[in-house]
Amino acid sequence: MDAVIELGSRCKERFICETHFPELKARGIWLCGMSELHDHHHIDRTFDQRFMLVFTLEGCSHFDIDGFRGDMTAGSLLFVPANTRFQFNLGPEKYRKSVWVIVDCMPFWTDIEQRPWRVPCRENEQIARCLENLYAEQQHPSNSRLRELQIETLSCYLHRVLCRKAPESYDPRLEQLLRQVNESLQRKWSICELCEHANLSRAQLHRLFKEHYHCSPAELITRIRLNMAEYMLCVKQSSIAEAAYAAGYNDPFYFSTVFKKYHGLSPSCYQKKRNTGQNTDSLITMRRRATDLLK
Repeated sequence: MDAVIELGSRCKERFICETHFPELKARGIWLCGMSELHDHHHIDRTFDQRFMLVFTLEGCSHFDIDGFRGDMTAGSLLFVPANTRFQFNLGPEKYRKSVWVIVDCMPFWTDIEQRPWRVPCRENEQIARCLENLYAEQQHPSNSRLRELQIETLSCYLHRVLCRKAPESYDPRLEQLLRQVNESLQRKWSICELCEHANLSRAQLHRLFKEHYHCSPAELITRIRLNMAEYMLCVKQSSIAEAAYAAGYNDPFYFSTVFKKYHGLSPSCYQKKRNTGQNTDSLITMRRRATDLLK
């Protein structure tokens, strides 16, 4: 089938390809990219002999991979197997920020189970920083050693996330519950309410959240709230009070305390930093990360 790719006028895509970085080809990486999608984005296509990894940073999109359906949300990794039709569409917020990598089906990737899956991923931000640095190097080549180190770091992160065992399936009760939470962030969402909506006991709820999301229900809801706050602050350019309310916090001062504890910056400083595009990664930091990954 012919590929269908529809991008709204406010969508931004940046690409990193093997043409500029032959080192990527040696590692089986065909194409990488960074996407900031607004208003309209629709993909319907298949990659022959290549699989794709999508690391969502902010926002949400719906996916359908040969009947496997769900949402790409912040902090998740979606695996799209080779030779499989997939469709992506933006969620209710009409916004998603992500990075993605398309990989050739080479011998050293053959151990990857070729079925669609989605898992929580702790490395999304680190992988995004690797690609940001590679893109800057692609635009203005300057340091071959830094370039090699960044590609090696990216490759290490990809091997790390792909070597983890994916869950056999996602519990539909959790899917429905989190959809309700996303749609009603102004609710307090006590543990009792969560259990009632998911038709689970407290012990079952905690066990399933630990199994699928590696955190407690309260921790995940806080993350969801703060993702909404990031969206309001950095995409909508909202005030701190507006971001707090949208994320379900009635007290802007308490919201600022939670936000700073999570991000290490106050909401106003975080908004300013994101708007100015500051990047504090250094060669020393990159070298330390690469060394840690290879241990």
